Amino acid sequence: MISPSRPAFRKRVRQWSARLLTRGRESWDHYVLAQRRAHYRATARRYANFYYELADTMNDLLQPLIRQALIQKHSELPVEQLEQQLEQQALVTLEQERANVLIALQLTYQAGQWKQVGHFAQALVTFFNQRSYWEDWVATQNLALSAAQQRNDLEVLGVALNNLGSAYLSQSQWAEAARYFEEALPHFRRTGSSQNEGRVLTNLGITYAEQGHWHKAIEYYNQDLEICRHERDRYGEAQTLGNLAHAYRDLGDWDNALEHFIEVLNIFREIGDRHAQEMTLNNLGLLSEDLGQWDQAIAYYQSALESRRKSGDRYGEKTILGNLAGIYRKQGRWQEAIALYEQDLAIGREFNDRLGEARGMANLANVRVRQGEVDRAIADYQTALVLFREFNDRQGEAQTLTNLGVAYQQQGRLDEAQRVLEGSLTILRELGDRHGESKALQNLGVTFEIQGNLAGALTCFTESLQLKQSLQDRHGQGTALIGLGNLAYKAGRLDEALYYYQQSLSIRREVGDRYGMGLTLANIGRLYAEQNDGQQAAKYWSEAKSVLDSLQVPEAQEVTGWLAELEKEAGEQIKPEP
Repeated sequence: MISPSRPAFRKRVRQWSARLLTRGRESWDHYVLAQRRAHYRATARRYANFYYELADTMNDLLQPLIRQALIQKHSELPVEQLEQQLEQQALVTLEQERANVLIALQLTYQAGQWKQVGHFAQALVTFFNQRSYWEDWVATQNLALSAAQQRNDLEVLGVALNNLGSAYLSQSQWAEAARYFEEALPHFRRTGSSQNEGRVLTNLGITYAEQGHWHKAIEYYNQDLEICRHERDRYGEAQTLGNLAHAYRDLGDWDNALEHFIEVLNIFREIGDRHAQEMTLNNLGLLSEDLGQWDQAIAYYQSALESRRKSGDRYGEKTILGNLAGIYRKQGRWQEAIALYEQDLAIGREFNDRLGEARGMANLANVRVRQGEVDRAIADYQTALVLFREFNDRQGEAQTLTNLGVAYQQQGRLDEAQRVLEGSLTILRELGDRHGESKALQNLGVTFEIQGNLAGALTCFTESLQLKQSLQDRHGQGTALIGLGNLAYKAGRLDEALYYYQQSLSIRREVGDRYGMGLTLANIGRLYAEQNDGQQAAKYWSEAKSVLDSLQVPEAQEVTGWLAELEKEAGEQIKPEP
């Protein structure tokens, strides 16, 4: 192509300028504005695309399997040395660029790039979940939902609805969560996306399990399990079997729970997923703890913790440290429990996990209460409460209010105890958490009992028992029956008290709750001692001592003292009946 000569080019420029001038100032302004808009749109596209690619890359680094594959492909160093570092770098980067990323997503939406909006919003889900940015999560998924509606893209529409359900599930807003999940399900069934259908079924199962509707949860989990096996998705199968194990555990069906956890562990070993193996060992520890097999539970926790430390998963140590500390707390090994909870708390602060920090403080406070450092515990509960409210963690807020109420009980501040326990009860009812509600009612009943309001206590214990029966929570039923037995004992109705205690003992033997069994045996012994039946008192206290000694808990010493007093009063050693 022949370029125009310089004089000819200048002539054309003058002619073009003259035409613009004849159109007046308005035409010139319009031209300049159009040029600026075009430049703005081009700049906005570059800006939005840059942050879309950034979010997509960082999201890959937040996915364990992708992260491990990237490291194995591109680095000669061991996976465990780099994995945690990459995850934290991704979180830090997204934290620093959070405002820009949100603006970029808005620009993508305004430009009508509907397909990219869905991908962009999806890339932010893991980050928002880990950082508890609920409002951002909901806002971005609503953009994705609107974009999918513009394209009539059923697949992306289903994904956005599922993500919205997950956002509300994370905030314990069960009804909203279930509504979005149920709306998402038919979209995936219409498109034949069985993998996404399975995800929604699992999320529905979790939603119902969190409310204590375990049979309903098991129904959804089994539907997902069928899909996973049909698709030969071993990883998904293991995750779903784990969910089933938790549901059976909550139902008190220990055999089914154990069978499912062992199957999960075998699959993760087959796959070679060390992180998942560690979590399963942790879950087996929880199950052993439920059964009162505390030595076995400690062994599982220590095995999981050792594996986490070898892999360099510093943040992953946190949950296991808390569970191990919980057993030490129950055993009265206060200093060991405090040391582990302080490690848990330090890790939360190290990774700027504010919610983790709140949970760590609440756990430490639980030990302080048992040690008698109630003032210090109350201060920690109140600090944790501020953090839970800051992040709108209603479940954490309710649990902390319950624990704060128990601390106030110990100080005799019964009006304050009643106020915070009623506050906890209100939140749990708003959340539809019937399991938590039953526990809150139990603690409120204890407060009324201490206040001398036996009618109020009776109402709370009865309502708690009815809820636990409707939830088929056998473990909780045993606790509620003890409360009713204590009320009857205080009212002098000893036969009625014995009836409740014996029912509780039967349930605790059935579910394998050795700690609860030891306490119930001690209560029955106390009742017989009140009736001057030393032989029966010695029989039950001896069995209680044997059980509690095996668990290495402080209550064993108290029962030992009662037996010594009984022998002293009798003037001779009383041997229990065979």
